[in-house]
Amino acid sequence: MRKSAFTLIELLVVMAVVAILSAILLPVLASAKSSAKQAACLTHLRQIGMATLLYTEAYDGVFPHDLGPRHVPGTFSDTLARDDPSDRSNRFDGHPVAVAVAPFAGSREIWFSPLQERTVPENGPSTNYQANAFVFVNSIPSPDRPHAGPVSESDIASPPRTALWQNHFMQGRGSFRGGLNRVAADGHSRWMPARRTGSPIQLRWWEL
Repeated sequence: MRKSAFTLIELLVVMAVVAILSAILLPVLASAKSSAKQAACLTHLRQIGMATLLYTEAYDGVFPHDLGPRHVPGTFSDTLARDDPSDRSNRFDGHPVAVAVAPFAGSREIWFSPLQERTVPENGPSTNYQANAFVFVNSIPSPDRPHAGPVSESDIASPPRTALWQNHFMQGRGSFRGGLNRVAADGHSRWMPARRTGSPIQLRWWEL
């Protein structure tokens, strides 16, 4: 009895079909994986935002202020002007704020975005997200800033537009699809463009 087997032509056809299917499916799978990571990142930020707001409720409506230790020096992530020129720390380092807010949050994993490395430049070990230095440190001088020092919930001129946390920007290298995931002071999180002007979310807490 003759044994059946693939001919060379049949084998080449099968290989060609497999190659075509791979070329079609691999980008789809990669896109699905990226979308899943982005969804997880947004969920993490939403939980972090709510934990931060729970913190403010427990502390008379005041956000964590000027906590440390922060990563030093902050010459890559934080190049903005300073009330205290001798302070060279990265005021966007989310580590000290994460330590303060963590008791109001759930799993430790929410402090790490799956879209970025767990260790990012000029950040402490507790999170790879950036905290909004305008809110949590408030030592970036501006002629229209109402006051220095602690910021309260009532100070926020536009909670839906004011960021509390975001993906680590890394001077643009941390952006994806031209933007970042951010959570606003009203607790909602979304992807938003990373452009400096005209963005639907902002860092300066006193702007409408």
